[in-house]
Amino acid sequence: MTDTHGYSAYGMALGKFVGVDLCPRLKSFRDRRLHLPRGTRVKIPEVLKPACLTDISLPAIIEGWTDLSAVADAVVGGRLSAVLACERHGTAARGQKGYRAGHQLGLLLRTLHQCDTLCIPDFRRATLRLLNDNERTHILQRQIRRAGNRSRRGRRAEELGAQSGALALVTNLVMAWNTHQMQGTLDRWRMTGERQIDSETVRHLTPMGFEHINFDGVLSFTLDRHRARILPLNFRKSCRGEGSCCRRRSRGKHLSQ
Repeated sequence: MTDTHGYSAYGMALGKFVGVDLCPRLKSFRDRRLHLPRGTRVKIPEVLKPACLTDISLPAIIEGWTDLSAVADAVVGGRLSAVLACERHGTAARGQKGYRAGHQLGLLLRTLHQCDTLCIPDFRRATLRLLNDNERTHILQRQIRRAGNRSRRGRRAEELGAQSGALALVTNLVMAWNTHQMQGTLDRWRMTGERQIDSETVRHLTPMGFEHINFDGVLSFTLDRHRARILPLNFRKSCRGEGSCCRRRSRGKHLSQ
């Protein structure tokens, strides 16, 4: 998750309820503080006190637990989308018990995420790799959508929904095609022994590449190599001599005049 629109804390709490661990790319990571419960339940080392804030209210989490659970149940049951849940019960619902519980719990989860990111190198590398893959998906979607940026369509909500669904479909098709081709190449290498790829390298492969995909429909090739299949036989015979080609060019010039 890279674009949270201020919903990172509530989103992490909601994700934990539905069984998903969100890993946000936090802006100004070095300036982030560690949020801890109020009181003396947690012993803070002296070296960490400048980076800690004891602003988490555990009673607020307990008080709004039922409301937060109801929202999470609606998301799991498909009655409410996660995006709509964050919009209606995120920062727009300040003062409500469910929001306070989700926000406070999310700050705790985000603090744990920051500690894991700083202290566990493998976790940090895996998280950054996933975030970069997510950014590659956005780049792929922008590449697919590039030709329609100046379109006058998509002003109404139903048109935007149709375009969004079509863009997601085409993006999934590209990723599915890339995955199929990469898997076929790996299987062929394993069978022939042409190249050995370890599992650690395979973990870094992503199906979001698009440099080999022709989005514009423009084909470039050498005419001499495919002349026999493209041009008619009589046209090829007439173009063998330089004089005949010149006569055709002069005749075409005369007709254009």
